[in-house]
Amino acid sequence: MDSASHFFRTVFAIAVWVLISSLPLLLVGLSFEQTARQALESVGQQPSKVLLVSFILLASDILLPIPSSFVCTVCGQVASWMMATVVCASGMFLGSTIGFVLSRIWGRRLAERLSSPEHLTMLDAQISSVGVWWLIALRPLPILAESAVLLCGVHRMSWPQFAIGLGTSSLITSGAFALLGALSKTGNWNVLAWIASVVVPLLVMLVIRRRIG
Repeated sequence: MDSASHFFRTVFAIAVWVLISSLPLLLVGLSFEQTARQALESVGQQPSKVLLVSFILLASDILLPIPSSFVCTVCGQVASWMMATVVCASGMFLGSTIGFVLSRIWGRRLAERLSSPEHLTMLDAQISSVGVWWLIALRPLPILAESAVLLCGVHRMSWPQFAIGLGTSSLITSGAFALLGALSKTGNWNVLAWIASVVVPLLVMLVIRRRIG
């Protein structure tokens, strides 16, 4: 539990740093999110185009404020559940892998300048032991998901561990929100789908924050 708590505190610290350093982008984040929504709405009920746009948006999620839960939900509404899950998970996987590679190369060099060898060794061991599970747990959460990916890159998580954790988390998250989208097509689930796509990540974040507070 101490290891997990320390990992979470480090992730939150990185999340705060990411939030502060990306303030210029976040100032236009809402308009960009609206642009992403309009991009999906503009292709209407054409499954192939929705899948393509969703993949591109989610592959950009590591760098841009993409509303991933919304994208997956819309994809599940228009395309089949299986196709929506596979395409959205692939987009998430690609975007996070790009961030992982970049932080693995350049983030480590920065960390070596700013931290002591002992501290880096300790965090390396913690990432190796709990990193996979927190990649899975944090995937639905904005900013924290990207921060966890970057942290795992900085501390050189092994490629098999990263692939397993990220692949599992991407499939679970994409499948869950795509299912909400699919359900909203067949009944009075539309409002529930939109509420869940926003509220569920927020609730999970609050629970985690209380656990480590």
